[in-house]
Amino acid sequence: MIFAISTLLGVATGLTRSLASVTLVAVSITAAFALAAATGPSSIISLLLALAGYNVGLMAIIGSLVVWLKLKSLMERVQTTANS
Repeated sequence: MIFAISTLLGVATGLTRSLASVTLVAVSITAAFALAAATGPSSIISLLLALAGYNVGLMAIIGSLVVWLKLKSLMERVQTTANS
């Protein structure tokens, strides 16, 4: 569940295309786990899963944008060829 939520956080912040929000969420995830570790037992694996999920979400947005741009340029090329 930690991985899924952090993946959704990565997707949501990736959609903003703001470096400040991407950095703020990454720092917030780390700070939340640091605070949890200070108040009681917590697992470093949970932190690593959260950071991995966050990165997967960001990479999913970047990959989607790359595929979208490739398809868009391909469609424009096909349309230009068809009009010639």
